[in-house]
Amino acid sequence: MLAVRWFFLYLVLTVICGAQSMARADTPKPVLISQPDSTRAIALEATTFTMEPFSLTPLSRLYDPDPRTRILLFALNLSLQPGEDLSAVTADAEDIAYRHYSLKVEFAREVPGQVWMKQVTLRLNDDFIDPGDVLIGITYRGIASNRVRVGIGHVGGGPPDDIGAGPTPAPPYNIGGQIKLGGIGLAGVSVGLSGAQAGTFTTDNSGSYSFTVNAVGDYAVTPSKTYYNFGPSAQVFNSLSTNQSNVNFTAARQTYAISGQVRDDNDQVVARVQVMLQDENALLSKTTVTGTNGDFQFTGVPAGFSYVVTPVNTKFFSFTSQNTVTLINSLSLAFKGARRNYAISGRTLDEAGKAIGGVPVTLSGSQTGNATTDTTGNFSFAGLPAGKDYTITPSTTPIHTFTGQSVANLSGDQTLNFVGILRTYTISGQVRDDNDQAIAGVEVILKDENALPLKTSITGSGGEFEFAGVRASFAYLVAPSSTNLFNFTMQNTGTVTGNLTFGFKGARRRYTISGRALDQENNPITGVPIILSGSQTGSATTDSAGNYSFGGLVAGFDYAVTPPMTTTFYTFAGQPAANLISDITLNFQGVLRTYTISGRIIDNNGKALLGITVTLSGTSGDVAKTAIDGSFLFSVKAKGNYTITPSIEQGYYAFAPANPTIEKLGNNQLVGFTATLAPIPSPISVLEFDGTPMTVDHGPFWPGHIDLGPFFWEFWAMPGENSDTRYILSDGYGGAHALLFGLRQ
Repeated sequence: MLAVRWFFLYLVLTVICGAQSMARADTPKPVLISQPDSTRAIALEATTFTMEPFSLTPLSRLYDPDPRTRILLFALNLSLQPGEDLSAVTADAEDIAYRHYSLKVEFAREVPGQVWMKQVTLRLNDDFIDPGDVLIGITYRGIASNRVRVGIGHVGGGPPDDIGAGPTPAPPYNIGGQIKLGGIGLAGVSVGLSGAQAGTFTTDNSGSYSFTVNAVGDYAVTPSKTYYNFGPSAQVFNSLSTNQSNVNFTAARQTYAISGQVRDDNDQVVARVQVMLQDENALLSKTTVTGTNGDFQFTGVPAGFSYVVTPVNTKFFSFTSQNTVTLINSLSLAFKGARRNYAISGRTLDEAGKAIGGVPVTLSGSQTGNATTDTTGNFSFAGLPAGKDYTITPSTTPIHTFTGQSVANLSGDQTLNFVGILRTYTISGQVRDDNDQAIAGVEVILKDENALPLKTSITGSGGEFEFAGVRASFAYLVAPSSTNLFNFTMQNTGTVTGNLTFGFKGARRRYTISGRALDQENNPITGVPIILSGSQTGSATTDSAGNYSFGGLVAGFDYAVTPPMTTTFYTFAGQPAANLISDITLNFQGVLRTYTISGRIIDNNGKALLGITVTLSGTSGDVAKTAIDGSFLFSVKAKGNYTITPSIEQGYYAFAPANPTIEKLGNNQLVGFTATLAPIPSPISVLEFDGTPMTVDHGPFWPGHIDLGPFFWEFWAMPGENSDTRYILSDGYGGAHALLFGLRQ
């Protein structure tokens, strides 16, 4: 347990101190180590290593012959010399009542591994009862240490700290501060530390510096920086035993004088010339004026900077500035003025104020010269001696004309601007056709570069045109207007700088003939072949919407567009297009063709049947009766759907086919029928005229076993009310062959 506590003490002291040993030949003031933030001692009970408050008799020493408590304190600058015993070290304690108690020093030895620090073992005074905090100090060779606070019995109370007392922690100590220039931290100051430990530190941007010393001793801090003085020049600390955080210095920049004299080009002094002084960073600027003898002076100029001294130019003299390089002492400078030269410059501009570049400009008078304006219209003649006369004349260009200007008694830089007046030109030409023949009466338009019309001209009999008074410097478009027969390509003049002539050759225009094939109800007819003939030939087929088109047809020629005269369903008529001068639309209306549906009706023996009713139904309807040869005929429109149905009264025949159908009629149709006699019902009866049934008596005129051939009943007449002849039988061939007698039932 003791070993563990000792190790704990060792770590605590090592962290607090982190120090190194220090050997001294003299006798410094001993220092008792306190907490870093107060005068309370670093103190432990000697046997248990417990911390304060300390009882007078610990349990660990109850059975010792001398059970009084021993405490451990830690000291710096306490080194017993060879042959020297503990009598050289004494200890004393003072309580709140200012009573003093002598404490026996039993041991004073090095802390293992920390030779610079001593462990001092003190026996508590027998007169202590429960004083609380006491101030304990030691004396070595008559030199008293600081006093630290220790709690006996309890912690608290006790006398106040000694005047000027403060924490005395173990090294390392910090020595630091700030160096200011005009109240602002000064960077780059080299701060030297000398004494028990040496070192150098360069202040940061805030002017701060800091040293860490690992030993108690005497130290001196001295700042230095080129071009600066410091107050104080150094600060000294004897027997340093605590941190020093406000070791501050004030810096002052060294200053010198810069003086001189100003003379002209004839070596005569020049009075009242303004002279300027400016440092290399343009942070310091001073001005003075030369006296009657041309002299000037700047005092209090900060050292360590480079300066530019510049006499200000006058109307007549210019001066060259001088650089002092780095100022390390007072200087004297001499300036000699040179007669000034001036420049005449300016711009050439158009009437809208825009720059005109590339204009030759001539200088005449006291000096001569030539220049050409740049892209911004600028020109300049430099180095012209003051007090002379000059004339500036821009040359006339293909686009502008200018008027010269003069400058008398040149006394400064002059700016002369020249406004160019635009020149005018003529644009002319001729218009011809594709056969190189002149075209009269064509409108020709002159347009600006944004295609806005400016002027119009009509070609004469020779195809010629002309636009006069066209302003130079602009680009124009010359555009003959297209006619029904010819197209013309517009031409760009580029920037007009002279008279221009253009030739135009017309390209014959091309047009389109298009249209539709429609039925009589204006429905499209698909798949109709269309033939183009005339100056150009071609063919097309109408699409699903009935459309056709012939494009790229040369204007001014004759064409014909012709569908076939007839198709399966329709008949069409062609159309001409004479002297084509535009796109045209030609529609064709198809008229439905007429076809026949015909045939014959015969019986099973191939004999023709007369008078059979034939009914036509479907797209259109009609009724016919078979002729003597059994034939029938219908005339109907193409593309229709039809049904043909034969029939006879009393249903005496069955026909085959019964009712054939023809769909989408597209040609003449022949339909034949075969009639089969239907069975005769029994009994045979007829209807009386008043609706009562009557029985027919064949009598001797129509033996039942005789085949009379085909016949049908017809009611022709009733001879009389009292006649026995009730019916007249027709054989169906137009004549009466027998009389039958019908009897009433």
